[in-house]
Amino acid sequence: NSSSSNNPSSSSSKEKLGVAAMAKLLGQSWSRLTPEEKQVYQEKAALEREQVAKQVEEYQKHHAVAAAADESSSSSLTSQQRQQEHLLQLDLPVARIRKIAKLDPDVKNLSKEALQLVTMATQLFLSKLGHETTKVARFQNRRSLLPQDVAHVCRHRSQFVFLKDDVLDLVRA
Repeated sequence: NSSSSNNPSSSSSKEKLGVAAMAKLLGQSWSRLTPEEKQVYQEKAALEREQVAKQVEEYQKHHAVAAAADESSSSSLTSQQRQQEHLLQLDLPVARIRKIAKLDPDVKNLSKEALQLVTMATQLFLSKLGHETTKVARFQNRRSLLPQDVAHVCRHRSQFVFLKDDVLDLVRA
């Protein structure tokens, strides 16, 4: 059922909810759905999982060259193990991600696993943003990235549109 009564984000109040409050509302909405209604979302989730698995496979293939370069330095690991290890390596400072997450008043505690998951998701997101920004520069036959390239990606790529207002200051600077 796609009525607005089942959609917590369609609330008439303009108050912004924190992550924890939104998760609680979504959980309550989910528990009110019938098994038939849940099936629709479960099927969509299965399709999304398939797409993500394909994207991860493409990512791993793309980074196979880097794994091959590392092969000489750590010969005891298989190529696939090195690729998986590289994917799980956190390059972003976990302590800083924790500080940022705690800026949300609804986040009181963050388990180690949840923090690692948020850090990895952030890292993958920024990697995708960087990749898309690089495409823009290459399209314009440039080797350097400009703030306008990031703004262009955030204005024209659907998965980044939510950032378009936040990157305006980047272009003005």
